[in-house]
Amino acid sequence: MTEISTFVIDANRLSREGLIAILTRGELSVAKEASSFDELPARDSADAEPNLILIDCGSDPEGARGDLEQLRSWYPTARIVVLTACENPAFLIACFGAPIDGLVSKNVSSSALLKSLHLIMAGERVFPSQLVAMLLAGGASAHVSTPKLQAGSPSLSERETQILQCLVAGDSNKAIANRLHVTEATVKVHLKSILRKIQVRNRTQAAIWALNRGMNAGEIQVDTRLLATARGQEVR
Repeated sequence: MTEISTFVIDANRLSREGLIAILTRGELSVAKEASSFDELPARDSADAEPNLILIDCGSDPEGARGDLEQLRSWYPTARIVVLTACENPAFLIACFGAPIDGLVSKNVSSSALLKSLHLIMAGERVFPSQLVAMLLAGGASAHVSTPKLQAGSPSLSERETQILQCLVAGDSNKAIANRLHVTEATVKVHLKSILRKIQVRNRTQAAIWALNRGMNAGEIQVDTRLLATARGQEVR
């Protein structure tokens, strides 16, 4: 199996060294390391993009969100994973809405971490189950502001509401089209309309918006991939 080229960003040197030791046991090759987002070496156009970026981005929700969005703009195809010991709901929700591929607690075992990272490299999105449960319970609204809306409540059609429910369920455009018996082109048109009406930028933010407004577990089937947690017995 080809080694996975990895960047490690963590302010704590001992933590970085321990993480690097763990990664080398799991076919992940550490190409670069830095103590902070700002200390990443300047990217040379000739440099190959990493396959995976692991980052501890502190505990400030807004700061983390900005760093993660910048990181995504620099490395659009890399898998980005936040490693954190922070349990602040606002921070966790900010990460969930950022353009990342997973969030793993630093309190997990090394084997669980490696399982989670390989799931992410296989295309899964991995987040702690307690974060998803908190969103479903409406906990997000108590800790973080919802996306800014246009004056008045957005007027969503019945079809747009159905598509929002499918987004929370984790459906792809093809799956949504099959479920609603429409074409993928139609789904894309509705998605653009939804994002414009509720003033969010991506599918994840739209799903959080829907959860914050009462689409609970009784109305939707939650994406089981989002329930993957970094606890060893629960990661498959």
